[in-house]
Amino acid sequence: MVLSAGFIILFAASCHKYVDTPGVAPLTGRWYLQSVSRYDSYKWQTISTGYESGSFIFKTNGDVVFSDALGVLRGNWNMYSATDGYYDNNGHYRVGYHSVFSLVLYEGNNSNPAANWLFDDNDFDGGSGFKAVYTQGNYTYEYNFVRE
Repeated sequence: MVLSAGFIILFAASCHKYVDTPGVAPLTGRWYLQSVSRYDSYKWQTISTGYESGSFIFKTNGDVVFSDALGVLRGNWNMYSATDGYYDNNGHYRVGYHSVFSLVLYEGNNSNPAANWLFDDNDFDGGSGFKAVYTQGNYTYEYNFVRE
């Protein structure tokens, strides 16, 4: 009997409550672009995109609003898993599982995007920050986002 009670206590102590909320995108909320770096096969260099001074509000329906002192941009975002060819955070071409993050922002009624970012990979895990990377030409770009 004592042994059975010990197993029950051990089992109960090892349980964790996990709440899954279906249909809620974990990226939703207010985020800031903390920094952007560019790698050229030799070194990382911090660069400015002009989006570091504002905030992004990611909504559950895929809409995004960016605002800063100059105004408001609206658009859409998406994050999904893929298994295909992509560039990792070192600019190396790989084939396999990765998480794609896309973000498009428009100014007013203009149909040409002010920003059209398609990140090959990101390390978002539901926490308070994540890095998203893409490679274009000889450069790999790393965008560091932080949650408000």
